[in-house]
Amino acid sequence: MSFRKAFFRVTDMDETLRRSIEKRFFDRIVETGVQIELMRYLQDEAHKYASFKPERLTAVSMTYCLLFIFVRLMNDLYDKKK
Repeated sequence: MSFRKAFFRVTDMDETLRRSIEKRFFDRIVETGVQIELMRYLQDEAHKYASFKPERLTAVSMTYCLLFIFVRLMNDLYDKKK
């Protein structure tokens, strides 16, 4: 779960290491065939929802990570059923 630390700027981390972890994370997205358009849609909707109240904005990055994990797990389940 080092990618979580890389995405949350609260954690002190060497920027070179952070970029490397982020790149690896996004490379895995492409390799696993996660539906990028679905992720964009979900992220846009989460951002719209959070924009109604400023205090919700702090949870947006965590929501993005959780949405990605959910979509990836559903994709894995779908692939196993094939």
